[in-house]
Amino acid sequence: MNIWLQVTAAISAELASMALLDRSTSDWRLAAYFGLHGFASAIATAVAWQLLPGQFKSGKDRWGIGLVFCMAFFAPAVGVLALLLVVHVASRFPKGINTDRYVEIETPQYVANEKDQAASTDLRAGYARRILNSPDESVDTKLRVLLAVQDMRPKVAIPMLQGLLGDPAEDIRLLAYSMMDAWEKDITRRLQHAQAQLDALTARESTQEAAAQAALRFNAHRRLAELYWEQVDTKLARGDLREFALQHAKGHCESALVLQPGSAGVWLLFGEVLAELKMADVALRALKAARNAGADSVRVHQLSARLFFERAEYDKVRDYMTRVNKSARVPYSVKQVSRFWAGQAVDLPL
Repeated sequence: MNIWLQVTAAISAELASMALLDRSTSDWRLAAYFGLHGFASAIATAVAWQLLPGQFKSGKDRWGIGLVFCMAFFAPAVGVLALLLVVHVASRFPKGINTDRYVEIETPQYVANEKDQAASTDLRAGYARRILNSPDESVDTKLRVLLAVQDMRPKVAIPMLQGLLGDPAEDIRLLAYSMMDAWEKDITRRLQHAQAQLDALTARESTQEAAAQAALRFNAHRRLAELYWEQVDTKLARGDLREFALQHAKGHCESALVLQPGSAGVWLLFGEVLAELKMADVALRALKAARNAGADSVRVHQLSARLFFERAEYDKVRDYMTRVNKSARVPYSVKQVSRFWAGQAVDLPL
């Protein structure tokens, strides 16, 4: 009953204040209007505060009381009436305005994807790329193919995954991103481990074990160069990060070659890094050193042909690709390119 008396008093005071505005204006009438309107707003605020649920107020929440008062005061007539009406409805029908933050959903159905080693081995990159890029394939089919892609070499799989980051299906995008993130974290972890090993070797270097220390430091520099190159070769490193990885790979190759100048593998890696840094002349000298040290001749000839192609020296490109064509250890696609440069017939795809 006390609440209704307060409501009646608030409405009466508000109506009386509005009646003052119907007559000729004067300073004292305006002051009387604001006095009555403020009195009505104060009563409405008291009523609203009593009826508000406990979780929306506290005993010393002066800012909350002030906000409720302003809602009533700064909207003449409408503010007081609307405030009283809203609070009355909220107190009478609390469940009607309650918003649940949690909803019950059905348990998702997951398709069991068992990794068949034989099937994943037979999955070719071109076939997987066609399925993943086809808009006609179902999401389940793409997910199964995508799970098989993780058994491929990162150099082949990661560019394929990068093309799926804009796929319309959210499941495809999330799985592709998580697979790329896992590869990137794995390389970063191995880099940190190799760097820690190198730092430990530098800290405890001893003249009594000079030969053993040199071999260990050579392996550490070579490992770091390979890992930085892996970031570039798999296209995980882009932009400034790619340049950073190339410079570090170059530096570690140089440090490793100081320790063991006859390492064919490091010379070949050094040539690949220099080729990516657009240092063709130095890269060709590194490849020559790799060939003299006993590196794989096919890789040396391929990379040399690429460097001469970029310099538009096509006679030398033909010379090196002809040498590649004579090797029996050449992939089919490379074999077709080498046959083209050698002036032989090429098998065209149907």
